[in-house]
Amino acid sequence: MHITGFKNNAGSFKKLWAFFSIAILTALMVGVGGKADAAISYGVTAKVYTGYTGSTGVRPMDNPSVVSNYTLCKTTTLSTIDTNWGSGTVEGCAADYVLIHYTGYFYSPNGGTYTFQGYSDDGFYAKVGSTVVVNNWALQGCSASSTGASVTMAAGEYRALDAWFFEHGGGACSRFFYTPTGSSSVPVPATMLTTTNYTPATFTNTTITSQVVEGGTYSSGVTAQSTGTQTFSLLSGELPAGVSLSGANGTLSGTATTAGTYTFKIRVTANDNGTISTDDTGTLTINVGTNTSLLTPLQNESLWIGETFSDRAIFGGQPTPTVTKLSGTIPPGLSLSSNGTVSGTPTTAGTFTFKLRGTNFVDSTDSASYVYTVMPAPVFTSNPNYSRSIEYGDPVSDTPTVSGDGVTFSLVGDLPIGLSLDTATGEISGYANEAGQFSFKVVATNRSGSADSSQSTITVNRTPAFTSSSVATSLNKGSSYSFDFEATGYPAPIFDTGGTTLPAGLTLSSSGHLSGTPTAGRSYTFTVRAYNSYGGTWHIATITKTINVEAAPVFTANDNYSDAVNKGGLYSHTPTVSGTGVTFSLGDNSHLPNGVTLNSDTGVLSGRPTEAGDFTFTVVATNNLGSDTSMVSKLTVRAAPGFTSSTPLARLTKGVAYSYDFTASGFPAPTFSVVSGRLPAGLTLESDGTLHGTPTTGDEYTFTIRASNLLDTVEITKTISVIQTPYAIDDTLQLLILAGANYADAVHFGGFPAPTYEIVDGALPLGLELNASSGAITGHPSLGGLYNFKVKATGGSASVTTDNFALIVNQPPTMVDDAVALNTDLGKAFTDGVSTTGYPLPTYTVKSGALPPGLRLNGATGAINGISTATGVYSFVIDATNSVGVLSMPGSITVQQAPVFIRGEMPASLSLGDKVSVRLVATGFPTPTFAITSGALPDGLSLDANTGEISGATTNGGSYNFVVSAINSIGTTAYKPMSVEVAGAETQIDVSAKIGDVITGKEITIASGGLKPAAPYSVVLRSNPQTIATGTATEQGTVAEQAKIPAGLEPGWHSITLTSTKPDGTTFEKAVYFQVTETLMLEEISQVAPTDAQITEALTNDPEFYAKMGIDPASTVTPAAAAAQVEQVTSVVASVALVSAAAAGAAAAASAAGGAASSAGSSTGGSSGGTRGGSSSSGARSSGGGSSSSSSSNSDGGGDDGDGGDYGNLEADHDDFETEGSGIVDRLGIWKIGALTALDKPMTNWIERSAQVSPVVSRILNDGSYLRALLGSTMGLAYFAAVVLGIAAVDPSAGNIATSGRIGILLAIMAIGTLDALFGILAMTTFVVTSLIALPTTGVGDVRYLLAMFILGFAPSIMATTFRKIRRPAIENLSDAWERIIDLALIGFISVLTVMSLVGSVSAFAGATVPLSTDVKPIALAISAVAIIRVLVEEAAAKLAPDRLNRINPTEVPGTFAWQPWASLVLKASVLVLMIGGMVGMGWHLWVGTFLIFLPGIIGLVFPELPSFKWIHEFIPGGVGALAFATLISSWSGQLVNALLGKSDLYGQLSFILIPLPVILIAIIGMFARQDEKLWKRANKNWLYIAGGIAVFVFTIQVTDFFPTIFG
Repeated sequence: MHITGFKNNAGSFKKLWAFFSIAILTALMVGVGGKADAAISYGVTAKVYTGYTGSTGVRPMDNPSVVSNYTLCKTTTLSTIDTNWGSGTVEGCAADYVLIHYTGYFYSPNGGTYTFQGYSDDGFYAKVGSTVVVNNWALQGCSASSTGASVTMAAGEYRALDAWFFEHGGGACSRFFYTPTGSSSVPVPATMLTTTNYTPATFTNTTITSQVVEGGTYSSGVTAQSTGTQTFSLLSGELPAGVSLSGANGTLSGTATTAGTYTFKIRVTANDNGTISTDDTGTLTINVGTNTSLLTPLQNESLWIGETFSDRAIFGGQPTPTVTKLSGTIPPGLSLSSNGTVSGTPTTAGTFTFKLRGTNFVDSTDSASYVYTVMPAPVFTSNPNYSRSIEYGDPVSDTPTVSGDGVTFSLVGDLPIGLSLDTATGEISGYANEAGQFSFKVVATNRSGSADSSQSTITVNRTPAFTSSSVATSLNKGSSYSFDFEATGYPAPIFDTGGTTLPAGLTLSSSGHLSGTPTAGRSYTFTVRAYNSYGGTWHIATITKTINVEAAPVFTANDNYSDAVNKGGLYSHTPTVSGTGVTFSLGDNSHLPNGVTLNSDTGVLSGRPTEAGDFTFTVVATNNLGSDTSMVSKLTVRAAPGFTSSTPLARLTKGVAYSYDFTASGFPAPTFSVVSGRLPAGLTLESDGTLHGTPTTGDEYTFTIRASNLLDTVEITKTISVIQTPYAIDDTLQLLILAGANYADAVHFGGFPAPTYEIVDGALPLGLELNASSGAITGHPSLGGLYNFKVKATGGSASVTTDNFALIVNQPPTMVDDAVALNTDLGKAFTDGVSTTGYPLPTYTVKSGALPPGLRLNGATGAINGISTATGVYSFVIDATNSVGVLSMPGSITVQQAPVFIRGEMPASLSLGDKVSVRLVATGFPTPTFAITSGALPDGLSLDANTGEISGATTNGGSYNFVVSAINSIGTTAYKPMSVEVAGAETQIDVSAKIGDVITGKEITIASGGLKPAAPYSVVLRSNPQTIATGTATEQGTVAEQAKIPAGLEPGWHSITLTSTKPDGTTFEKAVYFQVTETLMLEEISQVAPTDAQITEALTNDPEFYAKMGIDPASTVTPAAAAAQVEQVTSVVASVALVSAAAAGAAAAASAAGGAASSAGSSTGGSSGGTRGGSSSSGARSSGGGSSSSSSSNSDGGGDDGDGGDYGNLEADHDDFETEGSGIVDRLGIWKIGALTALDKPMTNWIERSAQVSPVVSRILNDGSYLRALLGSTMGLAYFAAVVLGIAAVDPSAGNIATSGRIGILLAIMAIGTLDALFGILAMTTFVVTSLIALPTTGVGDVRYLLAMFILGFAPSIMATTFRKIRRPAIENLSDAWERIIDLALIGFISVLTVMSLVGSVSAFAGATVPLSTDVKPIALAISAVAIIRVLVEEAAAKLAPDRLNRINPTEVPGTFAWQPWASLVLKASVLVLMIGGMVGMGWHLWVGTFLIFLPGIIGLVFPELPSFKWIHEFIPGGVGALAFATLISSWSGQLVNALLGKSDLYGQLSFILIPLPVILIAIIGMFARQDEKLWKRANKNWLYIAGGIAVFVFTIQVTDFFPTIFG
């Protein structure tokens, strides 16, 4: 750049000569006084680039990589930075657009504080060390820069020099000056600039002798390399006492006087001509040792086999000695650790002697001998057998001899009563008071084990003695008799008569059984003996008895009753007996089957036996002379077999004996056999049903057992599993793998059931899985490491665990976190790093690039720490390395700095029209931008955000105070406050609104002075220009004006501009600018015009503004927005007649008007007060909208086109669904099951009874009757599920009620509620109650929200049937088909409008953002689809189950109570006020609108009899026509009100009144209609009806923008 004012200074040559002189003198002084250093190369390195056209817009010092955009002309070494090229070429490369980068070191020979300047044309920048000393990157002549930060340096210190120069055009010079302490500024001499540095101190050997004996001489040392003088010092830790460090050469020497372990670090410091560097060793260690000694010896011990033992011999010495066994043997099972601990569990008895030795590097010490005695288990040495034979009551004393200490005794088996075992001595003693033979053994036990005696037997003998001998003293001849003599004794006694005579016919067995039939009558005396033998002697007991035998009646024929008969069969037998006066009875021990009886007069035995078996009996004939007994008879009653016990264990264990008895009823007793399958191996089934044996093979066995006798067979099939404990087949695994490689191996165990596998005592590597069924371990391990685990195999209740597996997964370094913080502030501590995983653990190095100065990489952890000392962008690559691989991780750290202002100033006073160009300069990294952060610039001036230049010409007078700030990503730095006084015309425009206020209607105040007297002015609001004020300035040239912000502003930026004339006749303009949200809230106001970016951003930044202000968008309903909501909700709901007033008021008007019209126009009429009955053909309804009849049919014969249809009356009557015949479902036999029809009658009763109180409730109960016709009482389960879903729909963890609904479950409730309103109302009622219990209620918005959700449960279903019959017969002709087409079209249309209206308004009701309202379109379409499905299912019900529909769908219900219409009206009005009030406000308009909406209903209740006119009925449509007509009228009225009042402040209030007004008026007119046939029906023009209906319906959809609204 060539600037004549600077280059042609008359004294420039003299100044230049003075500078050179001082430089030469300084160089001579340094050369004479400084120390020569041949290693230093003086000067700087310069890289010269051409093509640098970026000028001040590019700062290569902030981003050195930009030099790649230019051409490197040359790299050279310059002795100094002090060249003036003038207009010639720069360094022989080019005259213009040149960039030079100087690098090297600034050397301070004597130390001091330096300041620097650059003389340059154009820009110059320099940094010494981390300090920017020159920063003048600007277009200028060869002039000096301002002085930057100072640098203080020690004598001999080097600091890096980084300097940049650029030449843009014209002349060129680049000079670098410094100011020595106490001197003036001179060029930096060559002797203070170097291209090379020095060699810092670095240790070359840090290995030292690590051991010395206390009192011994120590000598070792470390070495280092560096330039300059080295000094060694102790950095940390301590040296052994008596050992010292030589500061000159790093030698460690001396006599170590105190034992111990000493750790320390050594620092070497190098001073190279005053340049200081250091290096530190790692931690070094010297052990000063002492002799060993035994401090705590072991003791001789007595040990027991199997008992854990531990003791320690403690040896002293430094370092702590290592203990080993010197000689002898340590008992098996014990081990010795290096610290002298002897521990373990002895396994072998005996005496063991051993010695220990403690050793360190000084010497060793031996212990004395230790004796460990391991005690043996006991042994019977004599009398191990206790067997003997003794007499009952004899004394016993028997003591064994047993070796061993601490022995106790126990008994296995039984001793006779009276004998006992002494547990301390093993003696058995006492008196035998129980006869018999007793087997047992004695067990001797101590702490080392146990021993058993021989299996012994004690026999206790006893002499016989009678215990039972009361034989009968009198018997009847011919009558059988038996008796058992009994006697004690051991061995068991034998009985005989000792040679005496028994009664003829009787015998005595050796067991004492006396039996027989006396054959001769007389008296018999005889002896009975009981005897046994032991000890070689017979032992006898005797007793004498007498028996008299008397005569009795005699059976002469048929005295054998034996026979065989089947159970239940007839049996009869008659005997022949001599004698008279004979009676019959059963003999002793006789048993007859149940069902068979004996006739005591005739002796006849007869009956039908009811139990099976062999029954033995005798019949006794008795008269005065005695008795006779029949033959012993047996009656066999046969029965077929039947299992009575057949439940063996389902699971057996291999090798464990098992027995089970299968039993079966039947006679003869059944035999058992296996007829199919197989028994478990090792088990056998006996014919008596006993299953026994020991399973030998694990498996599952299924078999069939048959029980059979002479009559029949029966079978049963059983399955038994034999459990076999798992056993290893293959329990080895591959134990080394690389992470990510495929791994496939397995452990395999046998057993039954087939074992399952699990990991215990550890875990598999991530990525590997154990197949629990097969034992296979497969996968790709994802994380390296050493993984210890065991595999447990389990079969049934048994399990086996493998030994430990140690699986090594080698893994190359894998990135976990390579995201190093991108930015850090200059001079602030930095802590971050990279993180990898891998095995073995990786180490970290900087492979390429460099970290910012001051930051260091921890090679072990990957952490980057330190304090950055220089700004800039530093790119680098960090390698993570282990034995398996290397991972390279590129990174970049920007060292940034908050802005710092350098210079800049504004003039204190200006005149109107003055031009200004002032530049503010600030440093910082990234490069800062500039902004006005307080106040405002004088009108007409602007601030360049990139350059900091304030420029322009003043356009408005006044006093201006402002603050300019420099901003970058690090922070904002404010410059000093500046004030400017501009003389001339002055205007102030104020808006009376604060941020967040709704702008509509706010006042604008304009005050202006200094204008041309009497000059006209105008105030214009833009962006759509509209003049809001005009006038003429006063004679003094002042303006004082007020105006208001009009309604209807678009969101975004607007301006208010005053335009007039200055005194000199030129145009004067003053503007303010403001931004509004879509809800017309003031978002920002400014004196400066917005940029294009700000204008674009204003269209999308509303959510950020709401968040910043803490405003819920759903609550920001402006009057216009509220009116739009009212228009939408009112028009839609007026069309579909939602009289619950959940969404808007027009619905109530339509419902009430329809009811009144129907009542007034009915040919039958009827009072609205009191209770009225109705029939299915009356067509009359209460004027209050309540139902008084069960039918919506009319004089035309019914149908959707009938006159009885009204404007969507939600309380419409129940349809007279009647049809003959039955369908497929009707004829199913399942309806005979009472449980399936249990709901039919109760539901019908509830429907009829609730109609008197609430026709709406009645209709909801009846809504799902078509489903109950198909599914019966199983619908009760659906109603139970509704309650469950209602509870599940509430998320108790939500912050508030409005956001607690789970959208998916709520959608399911609405969908199923569309199929059955009862389901919906049950679910939503539960949802509301659960919400109130689980979450706090914060305001009326929550109540509105819950009420809206409650209505959503049943509204789609009820609305879908408002304009069509609830029930229709099946399609039979074209007319029926047309009605069904109407159903499908209408139900989808109404469902979408209803759901969109309610769901879309939920947030407005709640006064908060409700998640459900964000999905209004898909929800509406889903519910519409379900509603259409409903129509199809209804058609199926009418076709398949017409008879059930007739029976469960009531066609007649009682009329409402007299008070019900009024109560209904009040309830509807209350709900309307509660819900709509939250949208339109609680002002006068709400009450007026509510009154008008319910006016038709009030008229109908007060005036039930009104005049009627046929022509009105002709033009007032009904049914579908009413729907279309109401929708059209609502849409048109909304559009008209919006066109007339859209920009009015009263739009929100008046729209609520005016939009539904036409529908209300039509409803009132309709009350005067006389019902009659329509013209098209009288003319029999059905096609006209169809065509007209289609046209009106299509036109309605078009006018209401139905399809664009849904699918747009």
